[in-house]
Amino acid sequence: MSENAYVDEFLNRDRVQYVDMRNALKSGKASMFYADEHGVILMLKKDNIAMLAADSVEFVKAHIDILEKYDGIIAHSMETAEFLRDHFNIDEKYFECCMQMAYFGGPIEIDRPNLEIKRLRMKDLDYVHKHYHRVEELDYIKYRLRAGMYGAYYCGELAGFIGTHSDGSIGFLEVLPEYRRKGIGSALEAFMFNKYLSKGLTPYGQVVMGNEGSVQLQKHMNCVAAPDIVAWLFPEV
Repeated sequence: MSENAYVDEFLNRDRVQYVDMRNALKSGKASMFYADEHGVILMLKKDNIAMLAADSVEFVKAHIDILEKYDGIIAHSMETAEFLRDHFNIDEKYFECCMQMAYFGGPIEIDRPNLEIKRLRMKDLDYVHKHYHRVEELDYIKYRLRAGMYGAYYCGELAGFIGTHSDGSIGFLEVLPEYRRKGIGSALEAFMFNKYLSKGLTPYGQVVMGNEGSVQLQKHMNCVAAPDIVAWLFPEV
């Protein structure tokens, strides 16, 4: 089999677990670095980050010299993530486990009176930085603003926002407390889902473990959860 055939075979083993890797290849965000019957390593083109799918730790051990060259690794099982964490002696602050969830339905009609969703501009940087507490690095928020973040304006006031992370996952979802329970969060998600579907991509996000509110929102949006975790690791931070 060719390496491309190995990629297709492996990533099709579970449509949710590896949806981020399939999307990254399809959208051109990632390129294939190595693949065989036991695993796949992709490289995110604009970030020095590897996306790793492996059927065992043995694949990771055999290619640890490749993975050591990256600033970050996205591992697609708890087993491989824990091995990498211990191998690189990564602090828990730079080891984040997520539940990957994906949407496989069709376009969603957004019917929210008094709500307008439009692209944010660089002038909104401080607003996003002030209200989104899961990302502290201002440069990263600026990077994602340039890539495309969208604000929900309720009766003319900026009530919340949404964007994407560098791997392509939908994230940065935040609705200000005074505007919650008005369907704004689900409207923002539906807006992003529709954008992905229009590009032939599968809408997906990664929910940090323990964030039950976000899990419930994804279930409300008819998203499906992956059977194993997806973990982000940053060895050199």
